[in-house]
Amino acid sequence: MLSYVKRRKDISYIIVYSYKRFSRTGANGAYISDQLKKQGIVTLSATQDLDPLSSAGEFQQNMFYMWGQFDNSQRRDKSVTGMQSKLRKGYWIGATPFGYTNLNPGNGKIPDYVVNEQGRLLRKAFQWKAEHNMAHTEIAQKLAEKGLNITDKKLSKYFRNPFYCGVIVNSIIPGEVIEGKHQAMVSKETFLKIHNLLHSREDGVKYTLEDENLPLKMFVRSSTCNTPYTGYIVRKKGLYYYKNRRKGSKENKSAKIMHQKFKELLTTFSFRDEKYIPPFKEILTYSFLEMNKERLEDIKRN
Repeated sequence: MLSYVKRRKDISYIIVYSYKRFSRTGANGAYISDQLKKQGIVTLSATQDLDPLSSAGEFQQNMFYMWGQFDNSQRRDKSVTGMQSKLRKGYWIGATPFGYTNLNPGNGKIPDYVVNEQGRLLRKAFQWKAEHNMAHTEIAQKLAEKGLNITDKKLSKYFRNPFYCGVIVNSIIPGEVIEGKHQAMVSKETFLKIHNLLHSREDGVKYTLEDENLPLKMFVRSSTCNTPYTGYIVRKKGLYYYKNRRKGSKENKSAKIMHQKFKELLTTFSFRDEKYIPPFKEILTYSFLEMNKERLEDIKRN
């Protein structure tokens, strides 16, 4: 409106219901009216009888602007106080977080957030990240195969939101951590594990779970701290390495050497009696199917 009236030369008045409907910014509202007056445009109220062209009328008009700002501040204080109280009781305010459904929607009602179908798939993303430190792009791809499209940037945002482990934090209660009344999607241990991974990950190195060149990932552990090894490739040389993913660790092992040592280790195991071979194969097959149940189900669906 202001842009419009400033461009026109045939407008002399702006008529509002009351001055607080024109502006609730106090001194700024008075400044806008003063600038308009200098252009020959007078702001009038239909419910407040005064002459803004007189000194007394201008003073009254400015007071109405100040009262509008004061009324706004009071409303905001009451609103913030109410929101703070609700948060401290463990109830989320604002939009329903992704992956949840509010079973009790509506203003003034106590929300009841439960994990929905999308949330159950997102829970898998948390598990993949915590257990295997998979790259966000790889997690996004696996979710897409299951019918859930989330960008890797959104995943990064969700992994950092403590709401998913049953905890509430909010800028209007700075420094406070509240135990939420909603259903947690993942455990606090899982969330904190991901938190540590996100803050210890080296820039520029992409780690992936599934790589036929690094079959010992997450299986082999450090002899000093028992941390599972991840792996990476030095693309300039075309060489693969295993690495201790603990922050500050400098353990890097050649994949070629590691594989050779593992083969040598396997040769030390053998059956003294061949009658144990069939049950061993059966146990091995069962274990493989259990460990890869999810992947096999995806293959059947596709």
